[in-house]
Amino acid sequence: MSVDTQQSTRCGALKRSDAGDVGLRTFRHGGIEDAHIICLPFGGGSSHIFAGVAGQLPTSWTVSAVEYPGHLHGWGEVIDHIDPLCEALIRGLGVSILESSWIMGHSLGGLISLRLTHLLERYGRRPKGCIACAVKPPSRIDSSPHLSNLSRKDMLSRWLDMLGQDRSTNNDALFDLIEPILRADMRVYESCAGLDMALTHTPLLVLSSEGDEIVPLQYDHEWGQVAPHVQTDRVEGGHLFVLSNPSRLADRLVRFVQDLHAAGGNITVDYSNGHP
Repeated sequence: MSVDTQQSTRCGALKRSDAGDVGLRTFRHGGIEDAHIICLPFGGGSSHIFAGVAGQLPTSWTVSAVEYPGHLHGWGEVIDHIDPLCEALIRGLGVSILESSWIMGHSLGGLISLRLTHLLERYGRRPKGCIACAVKPPSRIDSSPHLSNLSRKDMLSRWLDMLGQDRSTNNDALFDLIEPILRADMRVYESCAGLDMALTHTPLLVLSSEGDEIVPLQYDHEWGQVAPHVQTDRVEGGHLFVLSNPSRLADRLVRFVQDLHAAGGNITVDYSNGHP
């Protein structure tokens, strides 16, 4: 990462990569031998959303979050297709960093984490583990542009509903900034339809919520088709449990990492038909 750094706050310092326009916000630096978690935000979201989770994780861990190109706190132009975005992340963060880390994504970030990990495996590399939160199995992604082509009014309503905010609140000024980013992120989501995201070697943890109206729990049993070594579990708090229940998310992440350490980096039990 370069020295092109935005001012550090309680949410950590955001640095621009040397190779491209990817930003990486580091909330805390841990020990060299301890876990490094790299987080990928949901559509329209920024690296800040993981501040709560970072504060709940062990102080010895390094916790970072990505700022996608062209987003509010980032650099460059937005990318509206999954594969160019993943390639930008690989160039910007570096394979050595990615394969020494656990990659966690929420909602759209969960799909990006899956495709990113799949591409790394194609190159003969892989992260220590992949955590996909609040995300449908790839086979359930609809390719029709029904999200990216929503009217401004409908997209604003959907965005406010996802954030749990009152639709009567005047958010026009903020949405003027968010709308082109959100539309691009929805095109990234739509571009995932039909893509291979199978993970052959990387342990996978899938977390979902019973209160999530966007990602039904009925799809949980399908994750065994994505990875042979997969755990599924629940986190209360609705679709954005990364914001509403960061302590439970952090607890489950810690257990996943500890399980992997105890198993020498490999989960040998198939949990594809349910959580342990």
